[in-house]
Amino acid sequence: MVNLDPGNIVPDRFVARAVIDPQNVNTAYVTLSDFGVVNIWKSTNINTASPTWTAVAGSGATGVPQIPVNAFLVDPLDPNRLYGGTDIGVYTTGDGGATWTPFGTGLPRVAVFDMAIQPTSITLRIATHGRGMFEIAAIAPSFESDVTPRPKGDGFVDADDVQLARNFSIGLDQPYQDNEFQRADSSPRSMLGDGVVDADDVVQARRYSIGTDAKRNAAGPNSPSPIPPPVLSYISSGAIKGKATFITKDGAQVAPAAFRIDAQNTSAGATLVVPIRVDTVGNEAGYTFSIAFDSTKLTNPQVVIGDSGGDVLFNANNLGQIGFSVTTFMGGTIAAGTTKHWSPSRLQ
Repeated sequence: MVNLDPGNIVPDRFVARAVIDPQNVNTAYVTLSDFGVVNIWKSTNINTASPTWTAVAGSGATGVPQIPVNAFLVDPLDPNRLYGGTDIGVYTTGDGGATWTPFGTGLPRVAVFDMAIQPTSITLRIATHGRGMFEIAAIAPSFESDVTPRPKGDGFVDADDVQLARNFSIGLDQPYQDNEFQRADSSPRSMLGDGVVDADDVVQARRYSIGTDAKRNAAGPNSPSPIPPPVLSYISSGAIKGKATFITKDGAQVAPAAFRIDAQNTSAGATLVVPIRVDTVGNEAGYTFSIAFDSTKLTNPQVVIGDSGGDVLFNANNLGQIGFSVTTFMGGTIAAGTTKHWSPSRLQ
């Protein structure tokens, strides 16, 4: 016999269940049958000589009570969806164990001793102590970039999801419900997101929508990460500045060196037209950029689209800032050359 907890992290209590993740043989869960201790533990390196264990029962109002967890299940379609059968019913989590909620309309407050998912109907079936068996539709897995209809998506990635990703990228909408941010933040694909929703997430959503990339279960960051300092271009003694992100058709980010704002002069009370120029090389599938301006000097911002070379969406709702998202029609790239976006404002 091999001791799989040499650090004695897991409490020395009766082990009710030991379960291997069906998608990762190196990930294992054990549940305990006792009161007053954390009863769900996870290891992601069970294949090593000294596996490490982490509590994944949540805490407080969003945790599993410290009661026996007699049954346990990892959803075979979504490794972040876990079900625990406790002495008072079923609990579930969609974020790998960070937060849990009671699950099962119509289920009495009863001890649950076994559970399984019927694979064709995606039905969760449980066996109780003395109250018989129950079944309910299991929670469908969520996918990267699947953000419509809000808040849970519908299991598909299509043009509506691409459009909402664009809204998120420039602040027209905010991903704040359920795991919306996690699903919207889909790029880099290899990392399942980087904590920022911008042009690369729009392009990745488009790739999912047209089948260039196979869908992936939602994972990665659940909330925004600190954004690195932007690369800024300055004009008019710093009154207006901007930053840009360019993404190629294959999802790679390229340097924003071709983004510039042309300096302009005008007098108080007149309209200042600011040409924003973008030099593209022809492999870009989309880009986002924003300009910030001194709202004590410039007021009433408006946007007039020039020869943008793509479909342009903008957000002028935030004081002192305008956000732009430029993308192509499905599968295409933006033509090489200089494109212009015009942003007129009235100078105080």
